[in-house]
Amino acid sequence: MKICPFCNAQNKDANNFCIECGESLQLSKRDRMLNAINEKEGSLLSSNQYVRSWSYKDYPEDYKKNLFKHAQAFNLANFVYISDCSMNNNGKEGLIFMTNGFYDHIGPSARSVFIRYRDIKQLKLDSNCLYVETSVETYTFSLDTYGDALKPTLEKLIEIDKTDGSDRIEFSEEKTGKVKGEANFKRRESDYKRADRLLKTLETELRRRSEQFLQDKNRFMKARDEYENLLDEYEAYIEVLENIKSEYQKLKALGGKA
Repeated sequence: MKICPFCNAQNKDANNFCIECGESLQLSKRDRMLNAINEKEGSLLSSNQYVRSWSYKDYPEDYKKNLFKHAQAFNLANFVYISDCSMNNNGKEGLIFMTNGFYDHIGPSARSVFIRYRDIKQLKLDSNCLYVETSVETYTFSLDTYGDALKPTLEKLIEIDKTDGSDRIEFSEEKTGKVKGEANFKRRESDYKRADRLLKTLETELRRRSEQFLQDKNRFMKARDEYENLLDEYEAYIEVLENIKSEYQKLKALGGKA
């Protein structure tokens, strides 16, 4: 059964749209995670009055370069959502949720930590703290800072990561633990431009091959039609010959009797 991410209605596996609300059931892993986060969005980092939240769909273009300062391995293709608690809401501090894990960076002098969802062994509440036990070490999050929604949000993201294998070959090589420092944005920007050029080149080549295929297909169809017409002509000719042969046999038989 498919569970609708919008209204939680049960649908048959063959359904592409929900029978209750009509929304598409074919959401990407990224969008499934975004929906899960949005359910609790109001209380993430709720104790900070300067918090502002953005998704990958509406994050300001001017701030994107700041995201690369969190880690050398940061990749926008994995970026889902940020709860930004930096003074100017410019992406330098807060929680950043990715498709394969999340970054934690609180305080101007802090160093970013990345925690992969699949490395999380247990989430445990004790007093006013959430302990995130991983295969590397246990990380402590004060709910006074992060908000009560952190635990249910992480539980949902862990479940989505576990059940959705579409991003198993991921764009990021980041591992659980302290990250390697700031990325070189200009270099990464250059990498993206180079990748974009490569994609455009591949798209052009695919279009060329597609057009060539269609041309070859049309030539093949034309040759096939001509061949089938020729076969029809041969079959008609053979039928005429068979009729002539039959008539000849009859005449020959009459001549023999005479």
